[in-house]
Amino acid sequence: FILNNGSLVFLKVGFHNATEEASGIDNNRVSIVFDIDGTKGYNEYGKDIFYIELGGLLGSSNVNMTSRNRFLPYLYSSSYKCEEYLSPTFRYWHGCAKGGTKYSCLAYIMCNGWQIDDKYPW
Repeated sequence: FILNNGSLVFLKVGFHNATEEASGIDNNRVSIVFDIDGTKGYNEYGKDIFYIELGGLLGSSNVNMTSRNRFLPYLYSSSYKCEEYLSPTFRYWHGCAKGGTKYSCLAYIMCNGWQIDDKYPW
């Protein structure tokens, strides 16, 4: 759907890809992908498109009850160091770097105290 300010919001329920299905990640996942400037701008993950998910890293199957019912950046877990999100090979190539899908960029920003610092690649 499109918000009044032009932002685009996509809602997804279930597996996201064959890799996740094969790894047994929860089928009841609820994710939201949002493009903060709609059709304008870069239209790239990590720059103006970001990804959040109910439960964070493990989706709704997350055994950590604190995270289970919260929308968190995709792949976010308090057990990761912030710099880990910047590796292109982070969690099936979802790192916030060239060569990665950049799906974990919002997780890096949250981990870094909601600050975009000099290490942020975009």
